[in-house]
Formats: sequence, C-alpha cells, structure tokens
Amino acid sequence: MADDAPENKPIVPINTAIDELHVETSGALRQFSEKCAAIKDLLNQLEAGVDSNKEAHWTMNEIQGMQQELSQRQDRMTGLERTLQELREEVASLLQKQIVLQQEKESLVSELAQAREMHKELNERDNRIAGLQSELAEAKQEMDRISRTAHDTTSLRQQLDQAIYARDAAHEEMQRLTKELELVRSASPVPKPIDLTSVSAFDEQGRKRRMGDILVEAGILTSEQLVELLKEQVVNPTRRLGKMVVDRGYTSESVIARILAAQLRLPFAELREGEVDPVIPPLINRSMANLRRCVPIRREGERIVLAMTNPLDLIAIEDAERALQCPVEVVVATSSSIDFTIARYGSRA
Repeated sequence: MADDAPENKPIVPINTAIDELHVETSGALRQFSEKCAAIKDLLNQLEAGVDSNKEAHWTMNEIQGMQQELSQRQDRMTGLERTLQELREEVASLLQKQIVLQQEKESLVSELAQAREMHKELNERDNRIAGLQSELAEAKQEMDRISRTAHDTTSLRQQLDQAIYARDAAHEEMQRLTKELELVRSASPVPKPIDLTSVSAFDEQGRKRRMGDILVEAGILTSEQLVELLKEQVVNPTRRLGKMVVDRGYTSESVIARILAAQLRLPFAELREGEVDPVIPPLINRSMANLRRCVPIRREGERIVLAMTNPLDLIAIEDAERALQCPVEVVVATSSSIDFTIARYGSRA
C-alpha cells in the first residue's frame, strides 16, 4: 500500500492551471482597466462639450457594450475567483492528504522492516530450538545411560555391602571360634562327640528334665562342674547355662541347641544350603534379626519357618509375626548359624 501513495506529480498540473488562470485574470483586469481609462477619456470629452451626435451615439453604444463586457468579465472574474479558491482549498486538502499518506508510507515501511527483522529472529529462534531439541535428545540418552549405570552401580554396591557384611560376620565368627578354641584348650581337652539319642529330655512321668541333668547324664558335665556353673549363674542370673557350658568349652553350640529343641519338642535346624530359601531372610530387618537372634528361613504353607536361638522369647516371636504379617513356625538353631544366614542372604537394613 505504501508504494501506491500519491507523489507530488498529480498536484503539479493543478498548480499550473491555477497560474494560467491567474495570468488570464490579470490580463483581463489589465484590459478592463485600459477600457475604463478610455471611457473616462470619452466622458471627459463629453464634459468638454463635444457636439457631434454621431460620435456621441457611437460613444454611448461603445460604453454600453463595454459595460456589458465589464459585467460579463466581472461575473467571470467572480467565477474564476470562486474556482481559484476551490482549487486552492483542494490543493491544500491534497497536500494534507499527501502528508498523511507519506507518513503512512513511512510507518508501513518501518513496520515492514520490523516484520522482516522479526521474521529473521523467528528463523534464528527456530534454528536454535531445533538445536536445543537435538541437544535435549542427546542429554536424555546420556541420562538414560547414566541411570542404567547408576542402577547397575547400586546393585553392585548392594552386593558389595552384603559381601563386606558377610566377610565381617565371618571374621567375627572366626575370632569367636578362635577364642572358644583357646578356652577349650586351656580348660579341658576337646570333648568327644556326644550321642544324644540315648538321653531323654523328659523323665518317666513325662516331665521336662533340666538342662544340667541332661548334660550330666550325657557325660558332658560332671556333677561338680554343674554345681560350679550353677553357683556362677546365681551371681549372674542373666547368663544361660547352655551358653556358659559352650563358653567353657565343655561342648559345642550344636549340642546345646539340640538339647533345647528336644526339651521344647521343636525341630532343630542346621540352616544348611537346602534348608534356607534365599528370598525369605531379607523379609525382616537386620537390626531385629540380630537383636532377637532369629531369622526366617522358608515358607511352609501359610506359615514362615523362623529359626531362633531362644524359642521361649515370646516377644521375639510376636515381633517377627508382625514384621512378616503371617504366623510363624519356630525351629531351634545355633547363634553362629543364624549369624551366617543373615550375612549370606542379607536382610533389610
């Protein structure tokens, strides 16, 4: 639209016409003035007493003709002046329109330049967005790779933690066994294997026999040794007789656990490879397993088998059932086998 705006060319012919009209009008006024002067001279001659009727008649006719012509020229002059005024107004209006159109042209040219600049910026932004999208896709791929690496690292870290814990537990067990061995060597000779099949945990009336009596009958303790241990237990009531016997090196953990299982009519579990389902021990947290000296080892029907060092710990049984959200079936196991199972198969931290 800005290219179609009117220039100064359409106005030039109008100015020329106005100038020509002005020249023509000026010429007519000049002629009119000359004739008026001639009429004035004739009037002066008449006033001077010219008697010629013919000349006077001619002069009057000429004056009337000049008056008519003068009237016509006045009318024409009036029309020309009116036309001239209209043309001047039209020229002023056209000039004003030309200014407005010129301003609109300049505004449109400026807007066009801005639009071109914006188009250029938009193209640059599109290119930048395409680049950023490409970078984002690459970053996403890198994040996926890092995530997979982190997952693998986390899995390896968990395995490493379990291995370290198993190593530490094995080291502690080795130290404990070393101390037990030293105690055994310093206190008494290594006990011979005990056959518990001939020893009953119950008397003839079906009443449960005491641990000390069973140990004496099995030949693990002498009566004097039992009396000595019982006196020590009076001083330290929290110490269990079976633990004291093992610490003194009179017998092994396994023998005491088997006698305890027979007294309570419970199975004894050695927690060997086939006795433990690897997915079951982690069902309770490690701190609880260590505190209560228990570990779940497998599922049987709707129950979970729980290996314990002290099946009489009812609070431990309740805590385990609450954690497992199902009833448990208790079996007796040694403390060292429970530690080994926790270290090998893990449990929740």
